[in-house]
Amino acid sequence: MAHASQPLGGPGAGNGVSFIPDSIKPLTIGDTIPQDLWNIPLQMVQAGQEGNTTVKLKDYKGKLIILDFWATWCGPCVSEMPHLLKLQRLFSDSLIVIPVTDQAAPTISTFIQRKKDSDTTGYWADFSSLTSDKILHSVFPNQGIPHTVIINQAGQVASVTVPRFLNRENIHNLLRNGYAYIPKKREGRFEETLLSPTFKDVKTYGKTYYSCITGFTDGFQAVNMEYRDTSRNLQRITVSGLPITYLYAIAGMAPKKIKFTANRQILLVKQPEKYTNYLMDDGQPASQDLAWARKNTFNYEAILPLNLSKDEWKKKMKMDLDVFFGATATLEKRKVKCLIVRRNDNIQRAKSRHQQPVVVLNGYTYNKDITGRSYLGPAASGAVNYIHQVKIRDLVKICNDPHAGLSFGFLPPTFDESGLDDYLDIDLPNNLQDFTALRSILKQQGLDINEEERELDMMVVRENGYTPATDSLTCTKFGYIPTNNLKP
Repeated sequence: MAHASQPLGGPGAGNGVSFIPDSIKPLTIGDTIPQDLWNIPLQMVQAGQEGNTTVKLKDYKGKLIILDFWATWCGPCVSEMPHLLKLQRLFSDSLIVIPVTDQAAPTISTFIQRKKDSDTTGYWADFSSLTSDKILHSVFPNQGIPHTVIINQAGQVASVTVPRFLNRENIHNLLRNGYAYIPKKREGRFEETLLSPTFKDVKTYGKTYYSCITGFTDGFQAVNMEYRDTSRNLQRITVSGLPITYLYAIAGMAPKKIKFTANRQILLVKQPEKYTNYLMDDGQPASQDLAWARKNTFNYEAILPLNLSKDEWKKKMKMDLDVFFGATATLEKRKVKCLIVRRNDNIQRAKSRHQQPVVVLNGYTYNKDITGRSYLGPAASGAVNYIHQVKIRDLVKICNDPHAGLSFGFLPPTFDESGLDDYLDIDLPNNLQDFTALRSILKQQGLDINEEERELDMMVVRENGYTPATDSLTCTKFGYIPTNNLKP
């Protein structure tokens, strides 16, 4: 990753451009920070200040340094940032948190201002971040964010983790004793298997096949990996950090040819919150809550003969899940309440005044690839959710997209039966789960949206020994659950 460079302070340095000396290579746990890296100028933006500030890592030498790689489009990064900033306040004399992003300074400045305007914690008022970074991303490569690197007071890489595994206790221990239990972040392809032979003093002959389910493992990032080893005539399936319904979906129980989301599952279980990821009251996914994840997410691994087909290993996986969780999952056609969009008159609709299609949810451009999202802010009207130059059928597709779930929450499956082919500009309600407001806005476009039953392919999870008191189902943030199971 290192490449030839001009001397620091040479051409380009005055423009905020730094080059990576050949002496700097990617670093990992235990490595010492090279002198050249301490001295490279880095560009920082700070809340309440115009333009950039140039800093160097050596400005913080002797403190415990937390480099937190993040981006404005990364929900977990943003939601966990106050947690890190709180730790910095607790250990202000000996700890510095340095957010690092490859996004440009204007994007970060706009984002900081927006967070300051709505901040109730006080942590964003003096927020600062390195911007347009390539250097630290090259030195500490990662496959996904958040990604957190800790440099100890001796200038060594002490840990590579994620923010939610840092707390007052382990930071205190790290500062006082030089060691603390901080789970290492593991991502991408796992080189080691979840299980290994117990009897290492003797030889085992022939191949070893197995399947296993374990609870949450600290440091494991969500992984769904299939690996075929033709030299050893085996295949390996590894899934980590997922709740029960997601495991069943991988095992072939999700409806085909659609993106699986909560509104395509029926949970006939006592406690649906233990089976699936969902939005908590603070708007964050339950999977971001470490206590919830440790109780309700799991790992699955199977080492199987190479000639076993995908359908066969999925059947095997489903059987394992049924036994382990005391439940059964089936793919069934079921009648459920859906939302249907139709025309209700022939009014003359205003043509779109925009040249480029855009969908903005909570101020961010919608993109199936989350890394392609950017902050646009409110429309001229002040709406934070809006569409420009977009057909109604495309808006409906977004309503059904799990990637938009943080915005649309628990809408039932939605279908466009309007036959309308016009490009529209629509300011959507600030609360996208406000069905009454959404219906009122669509009515202004000569559209109506109503609940109607449709027969759909649904994943149905039944907990052994549980019989619902009613056959009536209600769509909730967990999916469809028995109406009698609703909590006030």
